[in-house]
Amino acid sequence: MKRRSPIALLAIAAATLTAGCTTFSDNDLAARVGDAEYSRDDLVAELEELGATDEQLAVADIARGQVGVWIAERVAEAADPALAEAAYAKGLFESGSICLEVVATSAQTDADAVVVELEGGTSFADVFAASNVDPALAQSNGRIGCLAIAELAIGVDNPLVDSITTINANDPYSTAVLPGATPDEDLYVVSRLIPYDELGPNETPIVNGALGATALGLDVYVDPQIGTYDSATATVIPLG
Repeated sequence: MKRRSPIALLAIAAATLTAGCTTFSDNDLAARVGDAEYSRDDLVAELEELGATDEQLAVADIARGQVGVWIAERVAEAADPALAEAAYAKGLFESGSICLEVVATSAQTDADAVVVELEGGTSFADVFAASNVDPALAQSNGRIGCLAIAELAIGVDNPLVDSITTINANDPYSTAVLPGATPDEDLYVVSRLIPYDELGPNETPIVNGALGATALGLDVYVDPQIGTYDSATATVIPLG
């Protein structure tokens, strides 16, 4: 079995340590992905191997973090590139990743005009060259590339991230307002979902590897006293 990173696991755990009662129920099963089972004995043994103390073993956040890592590994093992294109077309929450190009403008009317041009068939490169006002994007000509869902700060009022969660192959554009120091410095950022057939050789593996449990048709179970699996964020979260 692939070794987990103790730095990654225990750093997450240390940030959320709180007093609590024992994590485990009478169920011997901590989690299951399809036919693969993760017993609570396996969970405890691996946490102990990473250096968890008796007190830490009783903290639900630590168990959730480790179970989340185990589930992610099982999902990655089940990745099926044949399913990637169809899942990718349905958007971030279905595929587990998103690949973007963005252009920053200085007014809502300019952003609207960018969308009209893109919908009319003008190439992104031409639109970017004519409309972008953010020098930081110039080096990559606005190409952000592919991001897995775990890399995105979802649900923390990030306007750009929130805007891209809604796009898919049928609705491939979104606009987000990024506040500046003054209203005159606001940026109006248009994001474009890069079609799957336009992805480069270094990008398709990211999409293939990020396929979530839903896209792969995997049934995921977590002991309710540990938490529940949130397929939208691919993490184990507390119940309630």
